[in-house]
Amino acid sequence: MHHPYFLNPFIYLPLMLIGIEKILKKESPFLFIFMVFLSVVSNFYFFYMIGCNVIIYVLIRLISKYHTNIKRIMQHLLCITGYTITGICTGSFMLIPVLNLLLRTDRASNESSFELLYNSHYYKNFLEDFLIPSTSKHHTYMGFSFIVVVCILLLFMERKKHTELKAAFVVMTCFLFLPMAGKVLHGFSYTSNRWAFGYVLLLATITTIEWKNLFYLSKKKLGVSIAAILVITAGYAIKMHLDGKINRNLQDIFQRFHNQ
Repeated sequence: MHHPYFLNPFIYLPLMLIGIEKILKKESPFLFIFMVFLSVVSNFYFFYMIGCNVIIYVLIRLISKYHTNIKRIMQHLLCITGYTITGICTGSFMLIPVLNLLLRTDRASNESSFELLYNSHYYKNFLEDFLIPSTSKHHTYMGFSFIVVVCILLLFMERKKHTELKAAFVVMTCFLFLPMAGKVLHGFSYTSNRWAFGYVLLLATITTIEWKNLFYLSKKKLGVSIAAILVITAGYAIKMHLDGKINRNLQDIFQRFHNQ
């Protein structure tokens, strides 16, 4: 709410990916070019992160579709690159002044140190941050519904199906574990996972595809889903106990009850 234009990438990225699909189907590239133009003139900061998400999507999509046919992959990459340059050039009247100003700012000139891994607190709380809205470090905001976890499990239990989604999930989840990925996808200034709106889109897509399967679960899939829910819930309860949160929460409840 403090920065309403931060919502723009949630709108631009899906439309840009639809434009990519039109190009792969040899349809009009207008939508893709227009979305590149709109992203450029709206906010270069987010255009860069949208572009990184698009690159991940295109590479996984092309490798999945053409496998080792390097010639076809390169043809599509060159085609998409050409349309991208066209969109950027049409928005250059806004892009060039913004880049000129950006390079003079203190934020752009500041250099952060190289980190191979995050601190242990980040990894220890990753699952909690994944399921519960929290103020995580490095702008790693997730807080997904538990139904997303079940849909991810169902996705990986389906053999030889949705290979692209599985690959994207593995790759982008690994990126969340690596500070260097956060640094690169944030423009090399400092480590930040603001790029993860693409990760949100991915999990929303997985949930949409697997949603109907939730109502027709086999006994095996139902058992695995229930077991996963119990394990995660028990693990989180143990973690809360070890962190002392349960004791503090109980003390707060008893104190409020006593005051009333």
